[in-house]
Amino acid sequence: MGRNMHEEAESRYVTKMNDLRAAIDAGQKDLETGKIRTFTGDEFTTYLSERAEQAIRK
Repeated sequence: MGRNMHEEAESRYVTKMNDLRAAIDAGQKDLETGKIRTFTGDEFTTYLSERAEQAIRK
């Protein structure tokens, strides 16, 4: 039983790491193609808050 839980946790970890790698790759590609957005500190805080709320709703 404990081993199965370990395997599930490891699988979730690998999935999260793959998702993170894909996000980093997408961001790098956007940076290279000039698809970027500049923020002031306050704008960035607002943007992150909005993105966090969207992620929580998913």
